Order: sequence, then C-alpha cells, then structure tokens
Amino acid sequence: MRFLRTLSVKGRFLSLAALAVCLSVSTAGAQTETILYDFTGGNNGESPVGGLVPDGHGNYFGVTTETSTTFGTVFEFSPASGGGWTLTTIYTFQGGDDGSNPNATLVMDPAGNLYGETSFGGNGKSVYCNGGCGTVFELSPNGRGGWTKTTRYSFQGNPPGSSFLDASYPLGGLVLDKAGNLYGTTLNGGENCSFSSAGCGVVFELSPNSGGGWTETLLHRFYGSAGALPEGGVIFDSAGNLYGTTYEGGPSNSACYYGCGTVFKLAPKSGGGWTASVLHLFNGSNGWGPAAGLVMDSNGNLYGTTTEGGAGGAGVVFELEPSGSTWKEGPFFQFKLTSGDYPSAPLTIDSSGNIYGTTQAGPATGVCPAALGCGVVFKLTQSSGKWLESTVDAFKGQPDGYGPSGSVTIDGQGNIFGVTSQGGKANLGAIYEITP
Repeated sequence: MRFLRTLSVKGRFLSLAALAVCLSVSTAGAQTETILYDFTGGNNGESPVGGLVPDGHGNYFGVTTETSTTFGTVFEFSPASGGGWTLTTIYTFQGGDDGSNPNATLVMDPAGNLYGETSFGGNGKSVYCNGGCGTVFELSPNGRGGWTKTTRYSFQGNPPGSSFLDASYPLGGLVLDKAGNLYGTTLNGGENCSFSSAGCGVVFELSPNSGGGWTETLLHRFYGSAGALPEGGVIFDSAGNLYGTTYEGGPSNSACYYGCGTVFKLAPKSGGGWTASVLHLFNGSNGWGPAAGLVMDSNGNLYGTTTEGGAGGAGVVFELEPSGSTWKEGPFFQFKLTSGDYPSAPLTIDSSGNIYGTTQAGPATGVCPAALGCGVVFKLTQSSGKWLESTVDAFKGQPDGYGPSGSVTIDGQGNIFGVTSQGGKANLGAIYEITP
C-alpha cells in the first residue's frame, strides 16, 4: 500500500494500482495556516481523526484514536477568555466492553448530546472480531459541567455456527434523522461472502425503544458483486433516501480484483424495509476505493472521493448528477502526486458551491515519511464544466502538522478548521485553522 491508513483491519486484502494524472493546479493566495493545538499524548490523547463538530457556540468536538498509550478520547476545543484555545478531554475510553478506537466524526443532536462509534471493543465475542466488534456510544452533558457516556449498542459480528448475523467494525460515522434515529455502516458483518468470511458489511439503524435502550435493525447486507466493505457513512436526501459508498465490490477487472467500489442508494419502501440499488461503479480509470461518505449539494448532485485511481493513481473527486430515473457521471477531478494524494475524508461544500477537502499525502517531497508528502487542504471551483483545483494549504511536517485525516469545517467568517493525525511539536497530531 502506498500510504499507511489510520485503521488497519486484520484479514482485509486491498489491491492497489499505480497510474498517472493530468490537471493544472494553482496555489491559493493570502491564506494563513496556524496550529492552534499540539497533542501531547497521555490524558490529552494523540492522533486525532475525523472532522471537528461545532456546537454553534464557538466550541468544537472531536476524537483521538487508539494508540499504544490510550484507547482513544473525545475532546472539546473551546476559545479561551484571554485569547487562544483550550482543549478538554471529556471522555477517555477504557477498552474492552467500554469500546476502543473512535475513528470517525461525531454527530450532535439538537439537545447537545454527542454520538459516535468505536471501531473495536464492546461485548461482541465473535472470533472474527479481534478485540470486540465495535460500539455506538452517546455522551450527554450531565448538568455539572461534565459528560456522561453510555454505550448504546455493541455489535456482535457473525458468531460461527449462529444464525444471528450482526454487524462489525463501524468506521464511517453516524447520521441522525428528524426522529432521533441513528444510521451508519460497518465494514464487516452481514452475510458471509467471497470477499471476507467476516461478512461484506451492512447499513444499520439504531432507534430508541420504550425500555430506555436502543434497537438495532440491519437495513441492508452487502454481498460483494453489488458492493462490499463500506468504510464511509451514509447521508439522507430530502425524500428520506440514504446514499453511501463501498470501498470494494462491483465487477472484477485488471485494476481491482474484488471490484473498484460502488455508490449505492437505499430507498424506503411504503410497507417497510428498504430497496437497494447501485448508482455508480468505479473501474479504476474513474477512480477506485472510495473510503469516505458522500455530500449532496442543493441541486441533488452527489460528490465524493476515491483514495486511488484516475489517470495517476492518486485518487479523484467525482460528481454524480440525477438524470430522470438514473444517474450520470459529471466532471471529475484527478489528483497527481504534485497536487495531493489519497483523499479519504468526506468533502465540504461552502455557501458558494465550492468544494473543500483533504488528502492524507502529497505533494511528493522528502519531508514526510516515505517521501509521500505531508498532505494538503484543497479547494475545487467549477469553470466551463471543469473543476479547477487550488491548494489552500500544503502541510510541512514537524512542527507543522501532516496527514490531515478528516473533513474540514468552515465557520461563518470563512475560516477553515481541521486536524492532522501526525505532526505538531510532539509529532502526535494537531488542530489547525486556515484564515482567508
């Protein structure tokens, strides 16, 4: 693999290609990057992942992943009264049944409760889960200035010899509907398939029940040829349909033995249940290996990224446009190593329709490990039916950050906030701000 990803799951086989690219790139001017916080390990955690969630009052919430010294944390990042910022760890995971390795952006409900996932831990004891099958948790303000953590569900995986087929390894984060139900995906679980004895993954729903707990429903099980191994989460449209991506699946070809990945849709049936359909198949030349979820603009167009593929193998940003009862592929941007490499986080669309995102590596330099480059924040603007990229910020390593691992958040003044999983003064990750 050309780049070490944040989470390595045992038993997965990822075929990777090396191809080349071709689109011009400019560097955005008059923008300043500032490291607001350097993670130091210990109680403050290290290696932040995912995006930052604003609460509407100037505060941001995020997670740090499991490392050799911690099972992961949830933190609050707040402006200090005298200037600067303060980071407060509001929960530290204990591993085991409590969960470990939070690995995706949190979601906040209207009451200020936070919901998230741990990729490992919980009470699932399937032999296919090394250290637990993962959990969904809630953090609620307790009225005393602290937070109360509750495990809402522990995934059980696929116990051998059992007819019960549950989910395992949630990676992509959650989405809330208006009724307070949670939806997400898991990398494994569901039906066993040729791709993985642990299952090709599921889309699930968690709903509060009358007993004070939560009930899980598997909305869709992936089987391989029509999609497998969903890493990103799902999103809703205004009609209540769900959309997402699978990292693999679709027809096998010379670039992707297990298929190059898919974009899928789940539509609710009037009598209950969901109808699944494949909207788009990747083939390598148009990208492969979508690891992030999708975003939708005001016109109903879908946008996403693939970690690999395109003319140079460095990944693409793709667009899907509704056309009657089908979807057509719009113009897509292909990365090259001099502009960015391995986009693996959800995109962000600003109020003007511009697209922002991150790549974990590129432009290729000798500053960061394996000469892959330290990663970038990029911006795409559309002109004459083409996407034009500008580099908003190129990370430089220590004491700067490197390896931006999540989506960016843009405030009302156009400031951009995000995290890098590595770099900073202690090389344990950082929180950055980019100002216009």
